[in-house]
Amino acid sequence: MGKSVYNATDIGILEDEVYDRYLSKPIAMIRRLLMWSLRKEMPLLKWQQDKLRSRLRDRYFVYSSMLGTHSFFLIFIPMTFWLGSPYFGRGLINVLAFGVYLSSALKDWLCVPRPYSPPVTRLTIGTHHLEYGFPSTHSTNAVSIACYVYLWIRTLRDAFTGGVWSSYLWEAGLLYYVCSVVYGRIYSGMHSIVDCVAGSLLGLVIVLAQWAGFDKIEAFMIRSDWSVPFLVIPIGLLMVSIHPQPLDDCPCFEDAIAFIAVAMGVSVSRWVAANLGVMLVDDHPLNTYPQARTTPVIRLLPNGIFLVILTRLVTKTMCNIILPPIIRFFYETFGLILPRRHYVPATEYNKIPLANLRAVPSILDLPDTLTPTTEMGDDRRRSLLSPDSAYRRNGSISISSPSSSRVSSPGPLHERNAGSKRVDYKPANGSGVPAPITQSRPGSPTYVDPIAEKIAEALRLKDKQRRQEKEKNPVKHYDADVLTKVVVYFSIGFHATMSIPVLFERLGWNGQVVQA
Repeated sequence: MGKSVYNATDIGILEDEVYDRYLSKPIAMIRRLLMWSLRKEMPLLKWQQDKLRSRLRDRYFVYSSMLGTHSFFLIFIPMTFWLGSPYFGRGLINVLAFGVYLSSALKDWLCVPRPYSPPVTRLTIGTHHLEYGFPSTHSTNAVSIACYVYLWIRTLRDAFTGGVWSSYLWEAGLLYYVCSVVYGRIYSGMHSIVDCVAGSLLGLVIVLAQWAGFDKIEAFMIRSDWSVPFLVIPIGLLMVSIHPQPLDDCPCFEDAIAFIAVAMGVSVSRWVAANLGVMLVDDHPLNTYPQARTTPVIRLLPNGIFLVILTRLVTKTMCNIILPPIIRFFYETFGLILPRRHYVPATEYNKIPLANLRAVPSILDLPDTLTPTTEMGDDRRRSLLSPDSAYRRNGSISISSPSSSRVSSPGPLHERNAGSKRVDYKPANGSGVPAPITQSRPGSPTYVDPIAEKIAEALRLKDKQRRQEKEKNPVKHYDADVLTKVVVYFSIGFHATMSIPVLFERLGWNGQVVQA
């Protein structure tokens, strides 16, 4: 059996001095404290993996972690509008949107890495390991949705004595869900205890704030004047523009603006539907009841998902064609530009390539493999990194223009605490290749999983081809992508919560609620 060599996370592992210069003094001090806490936790995180890991638990916690991802919620949420209560769904969207946005903003603000691998073994599906660690967005999502559902259960219990709502299986199920997702992030080496505690507290605060202002928010969204779009859209765009710009190239920003754009679209769709009279103004679950459904759910859901995907494809194609020249026009005429680190400005390209346009958005994509994976680096990146040296040995400081593994930054990093001295860096090249889980703990027998081995080998070949193609034609972030994502997900939120339900109702497919 060969020796397993694991790869450290790509971001957050430079010298502390680099982040001290990039961040403001108060934020740098908080980051130093969190880094100290992370190093103190490493022995405990490794110990619990050594004691508890097994193939069955590996698979369980990796797959259960998908219940706290953006993909799960963006597939689940439209169903609350098509099959359940739009009132419930709007509150859920607000909770999740602000949870994802605030946790992502904190990640990019503080630049704290995930637990070092080694000594822990990181189990992951997808690309979550490419993000910062503090706080845990999974924990924020899991706690917020569990608390939100629990508050609704209590409301229904008060309104209807007895029946299904009186069962305490609801509490047991929600508690089990939260524990599975939150502890699963620690078990899988993706987060520290502090990450999960902070994420959980953030989710709780967001739910309490949403619940306290629920009635006022709903009353505002059905106003007859134009204050709703004139207030919601500028605030949403402001949140996109002020999202922290991290030192490393972290994908948190894209998920954050996608969820905020969905919330914007849902709010505006509610205003439009209420003023046009195409949907109920008062759709509170206690004041309405569902009509009998004549169309099987198995027919309604695929059609709804198809329309959402079609909306995304058409909108993104149009934005990729229209937005770049508009952005260049504003820059050349008024000097306005969309400055964002790791994004290419419109002044440096003519159009966005449409060859890579996919019908399914990135955060709705299924993972490349349904096998739990551990990170394993390629030959250029394999290095055994201790907790004390991980953030020093995976990147190098240099006096040159900053670069990232995906695209060069539009400008240099400036030292914020000592004049105008530049602080630039070059992260390590390449990207990790997912490989199937082979060990439950160091020194234990190897698990043989033929299907996983075949998938992993196919992934290695795919990754090799991707790297070769990347060297020829580097995949870049374009500044127009930011506005494109806002417009696309605004459209998805708008049509998924108004146009599609109204269409289903006109076709007689959707048993929409009626006044009680």
